[in-house]
Amino acid sequence: MMKYTKDLLEFLDLSHLSTDEELAIRQVLQRDDNLRKRETGRIRRLQISIPDPKKLKVMTGEWFEELRTRRYGRQSDVAEVLRSSMRRKKPTAFRTSTFSDVGQTENKEGEKENKDPQTKASEIQTPDTSFLNLSFREKANQELSNEESTVDTEHPATSQEPPSVVVTPMDTWEDEGLDSDDCSSVSSYGSDFSARRGYGSIALGLTGRTGSLLSVYSEAGDFGSVTVQGAVEFSLRYRNAEELIVTVEQCQDLAYANPRKQRTDPYVKTYLHPDKSRQSKKKTSIKKRTINPVFGGETLKYKMTMDDLKGRTLNLSVWHNDSRGRNVFLGQVDIDLKTWNWGHETLTWYNLQPKNPGVQDSPEYHGLLTVALKYIPPGSTGVDKINSGEVHVWLKEARELRKLKPQGVDSFVKCYMLPDTSKKSRQKTRVVKKSQKPVYNHAMVYDGFRAGEVREACCELTVWDHNKLSNQFLGGVRLSLGTGQSYGKNVDWMESVNEEIQLWENMLSSPDAWVEGEIPLRSSMTPRK
Repeated sequence: MMKYTKDLLEFLDLSHLSTDEELAIRQVLQRDDNLRKRETGRIRRLQISIPDPKKLKVMTGEWFEELRTRRYGRQSDVAEVLRSSMRRKKPTAFRTSTFSDVGQTENKEGEKENKDPQTKASEIQTPDTSFLNLSFREKANQELSNEESTVDTEHPATSQEPPSVVVTPMDTWEDEGLDSDDCSSVSSYGSDFSARRGYGSIALGLTGRTGSLLSVYSEAGDFGSVTVQGAVEFSLRYRNAEELIVTVEQCQDLAYANPRKQRTDPYVKTYLHPDKSRQSKKKTSIKKRTINPVFGGETLKYKMTMDDLKGRTLNLSVWHNDSRGRNVFLGQVDIDLKTWNWGHETLTWYNLQPKNPGVQDSPEYHGLLTVALKYIPPGSTGVDKINSGEVHVWLKEARELRKLKPQGVDSFVKCYMLPDTSKKSRQKTRVVKKSQKPVYNHAMVYDGFRAGEVREACCELTVWDHNKLSNQFLGGVRLSLGTGQSYGKNVDWMESVNEEIQLWENMLSSPDAWVEGEIPLRSSMTPRK
C-alpha cells in the first residue's frame, strides 16, 4: 500500500500550482475529511443499533467495498496522495497569466431543427418563470459570491454587485452537447447558475487534455508578455507521394516564458495558412525546462498536392506549454510556399519573429451575420411578467462564410446572453447543410431583465461548422454597449465595436420594436474570463 502510494507520487507534480489553486485543493480535502468523519459516526451508530450482521453489512456499505476490492484490488487513498504531494511541493513562484493557444474546436454535438419565427410566431411562448423570485442580478451575485468564497479565499467578495463571470479555458468554447433545454427557444436569466462548476476543479482538469479548444484565439494575437528572441532550425521537403514533410531539429536562445521561475517548456506548432482548422495543426513533443530544446528531427507531415501547396503559407510557431493551458507565444516563422525553392532540403536556421500587429488590429473578414433584436422593457403591455423585461433575438441568415469544404459548410449559430454562461443561457439554431449563405430564421427569447440590466448584458453569437467529431469556429459577434464593464466590474467580453454597439443602442432606443443589422463576423473572439 505504502509502496504504491509513493510510486504514485511521482506522477503528481504540483509545483506548478498557484497559491489560489492550492487553497482550493486544500478546501476540497477538508470537505472530504469532514465527510469521512460524518460517515464514520454514522457507521458507529449503526453498529450499536443494528444487531443483524447481514443488514448491517448492507446499511454500512461494506458489501460495496468488498465487491470493489475483489474487482479492482486495494486502491490508494487519493486524498492522502494529494496531501503528501502538496507537502513535497516546492515553493511556487510567479505564474504567468498569459492566455493563448488552448485550441479551437468544440466537442461533438447534435442539433435540432427549430421552427420558423415568421410562420410559427404564435408558437414561441414565454415560459412559466413564476419560480424566479430573484432577478438575474441577484442570482448571479449569490452564485458568484459563493464561488469566490470557495476558490479565492485570499480575495473575498466585498461588494453586493456581481463580479465578472469567471470562465476558464475549458468553459470558454466547450460545447456541452444538446440538452433538453437547448430545444427551447426561450431562456430565463440566471436560472441555472448552480449548475456551473467551480473554477478550481475545472482548471485542474486542463492538464491532461490532448485536444485543443481555443487555437482560434492563439491565432488572433500575441497573448504572451515575453519579448520574442531566438531561432529555430528546420527543413522542408516534398515527396512524390504528395506529402510535405517539415523536419524540426532544435531551437536556441528562446525567451523565458516565466521569468521568475526561469522556466520555458517549448514545443513547435505548424499550420498551412489560410487553413487554421484542427486538421491543419501539427505539433511536436514538449521539451521541459529548456530554452535550447532539441527535437531531434521530429517530422510534421501534410498530405497535399503540389498545386495546393503553392497557394499556402507555412506558419511555424514556438510556444511555451503551460500546465493550465495558458500557453505563451515565443515566436514564429512564415514560409511562402508559392516561391519556395523545393531543391533546398537541408536544415536551416530562421530567426523567430513576433506576430504582425497590423494583422491583429484588422481581423480577417469571415462573412456577415444578419440579426434582428427587440427589447421589451419591464411593465410593457402584453408582457405576462410585469416585473421583468425581455430581449428577443432573431437570427435570420449569414453570408460569405469561409468555405472549409468543397461542398460548403454545415453551419449553425450558438447564442449566450452574458454574463450568464449556464446551459439555460445557451441557445442554438438548426444546422444548415452545405451552404455559404445559410438561412437560419430562428428566434430566441431571454427574459428576467430588471430595469437597466440590459445595459449590463452582452449577446454573444458564434457561428460554427458542424462536424461528426468536432465543430470548427467560423466567426462571431458580441452585441453590447462595449463599455468594458458589467455591473461595475471590468470584463473582457464587453468589447463590442462599431456595428455591434450601434445595433445594441438601436435596440435600447426603440423598445417594443424590431431593429435589424448586418454585422461582420470576427475571425477570433477574446476569451471569456
